[in-house]
Amino acid sequence: MTRSKKDIEVSERLIAQISARFGDRGRFTLLEEASGIAANRWKNLYYGKQAATAEQLNFWTATYPEDEIWILTGKEDDGGYLFGTPTESAMGRDSVGDRLNWVIEEFASPRGNDLIDYLTDRYGSTITRAEWKKLLLRQAEPTMEMVELICRERPHFAAWVVLGFAPHLSVDPTNEESIKAWKKQRIDELEALLSGISRS
Repeated sequence: MTRSKKDIEVSERLIAQISARFGDRGRFTLLEEASGIAANRWKNLYYGKQAATAEQLNFWTATYPEDEIWILTGKEDDGGYLFGTPTESAMGRDSVGDRLNWVIEEFASPRGNDLIDYLTDRYGSTITRAEWKKLLLRQAEPTMEMVELICRERPHFAAWVVLGFAPHLSVDPTNEESIKAWKKQRIDELEALLSGISRS
């Protein structure tokens, strides 16, 4: 059966995402574990023996909804971004696990088994390889300990990871500098509000 140009392009984009997310070592085993789709079917796609199937595309877009538009249409965010992974891919991260995975992608360059090994080596004394693997394959939500460890790496994302949004005003009640900054910000906001009222 002849594949259409669109089928080939969609397959190529899916293959690129497989490489980006699952790395080189053990990618097909990880894909089988994550999707329930046989490793040999992923190999057939990866090595060009078949086009991406509806089952493979459905798995991918359900598990990684942030990739759906790019894989299916080839359109991507053409603006620059400040972080190690596109900000557009942070959209639609509805669970703590999804957001924590984004932060891990943002600061860690290994993928697949190499990423699991990296996290295990870095935090292995407290969190097992199997626990990291379940998180990265999106088979389990993170433990509080995982959230704490990753948010210490990227504290500027901590509120977003936990709450799903970044509050305008936060304060660390155990840190004197944070308290001073919070008080100053509150005073500045009140002064701005009062000056707006006096002008009316």
